[in-house]
Amino acid sequence: MGSLIIHEEYLKYKEELEKLTEHLAKMVEEYTHKISHEYHLLLTEYINKIGKLERTEFEYSLKAMAIKRKMELARSYLNRQESPDEDKIDEVIQKEYKEYYERLEEMEKDIKIANLFTDAPVLSEEEGKELKSLYKQLVKKLHPDVKKEATEQDLMLWNQAVDSYEKGDLEMLRTIADIASGIEEKLPEKSEDAVAELKEKCEKIRTRITEYLSKLSSLDKVFPFNKRMFLNDAVLVELRRQELMRSIDEWKAYYKELRQKYKMLLNGESY
Repeated sequence: MGSLIIHEEYLKYKEELEKLTEHLAKMVEEYTHKISHEYHLLLTEYINKIGKLERTEFEYSLKAMAIKRKMELARSYLNRQESPDEDKIDEVIQKEYKEYYERLEEMEKDIKIANLFTDAPVLSEEEGKELKSLYKQLVKKLHPDVKKEATEQDLMLWNQAVDSYEKGDLEMLRTIADIASGIEEKLPEKSEDAVAELKEKCEKIRTRITEYLSKLSSLDKVFPFNKRMFLNDAVLVELRRQELMRSIDEWKAYYKELRQKYKMLLNGESY
């Protein structure tokens, strides 16, 4: 192949690679913005409006179910003409309801995370725009799906960038952007092998674009993204809150009633 043809082919695929990379970078930025930044904002909003009440409802429903089971176990002791062993009953409950107690712990962890984001400093509109702009630049320079020959330093900087973006740490993101500004991807020399390499890179980028299209289309179907419309409807949110508060009051009353009956069983009394 003549050097002129190689040069033209090289420029053609080089330009195509740049366009495809730019397209992929935009898609990656949109996706990572959703899962690393928007995710926490939506989750925090949902937990503050609904999640804390759901956690309380679940807590008291679990307490009621557990103490009802304790009553069954206590009766089995009494039916055998034995005194109920409260410690052994508690051991059985911990084993039988292990999955439910773990879920309660997970809900509590989510609330703690939401509280951290609620208490985080709020950026001004101008600072928010700068945060997003810097993040877009870093996606193009460091994201492993965009920069295929990412070095260990690139990956370290990328992880730091994601963490800073999630926390809204503008100063740290500025620092990372300064460090990354000197990183430039080297293209192969102009030769037949270089043209083939560029064609291969283009094909890989197209595959990545298809993958991210699929990821983005499915993202809005999962929590908390599927709660966006609900959270924006103040009437629906208030109706759900009222429903949960009524349910909490009912579970609390039921738990109080069962707890009193359980104490009577432990004392050998009837109710």
